[in-house]
Amino acid sequence: MPEIRSAAAILAVLALLSACSVLDGLGRDRAAVPPPVEPPVTEAQLALGHLAAVEQLALAGEGEHAALIAKARMAAEANPGSTNRLRLSLLLSLPGSTAGDAATARGTLYELLAEEPPTLLPAEMQLARIALRHLDARQALEAETQRLRAAASRAERDRSREFNRRLEAQTTEIARLQGELDEARAKLEAVAALERSLAERKPAPGPPP
Repeated sequence: MPEIRSAAAILAVLALLSACSVLDGLGRDRAAVPPPVEPPVTEAQLALGHLAAVEQLALAGEGEHAALIAKARMAAEANPGSTNRLRLSLLLSLPGSTAGDAATARGTLYELLAEEPPTLLPAEMQLARIALRHLDARQALEAETQRLRAAASRAERDRSREFNRRLEAQTTEIARLQGELDEARAKLEAVAALERSLAERKPAPGPPP
């Protein structure tokens, strides 16, 4: 019995050591396996990412605009590559955004499209051109709106001046006519007074014969 217990104990120790060896081997094998390599982002995925960021900003509340654009700006400052700069420009160019900056967006888009050799992918260049055309169209529309407002203001001022000129002329004419009327009334009153005076001086008729 003691021999059996000793043999069993020895076998248990050997089994434990064997298991530890196997586990160590598995650990070394697992450590030797390189981590999976993520596939590179495709051109279409980049373009869709830009559009998704623009859509997120368009659907966000006004209170979220500044935070979303600040996040894109931080990314562009940390890694000022063409992709991050393009995304920031697209967000800044969105019409109606409370944190937008059309002038900065236009300048960056011109810079990105003028780079030689090009740093934007073809799909990104297409997005940049579309955004730039929209910005130019908005600028032209705003300029035309300002021109029309200025023209309307000038026309309103001209109408106001013409109205005041006519009002002044009419006031002067009314005053002149009023003066003539007062003069005529005074003359009539003088004639009437003279007639009354003559009538009072005329002797009364005598008794009939």
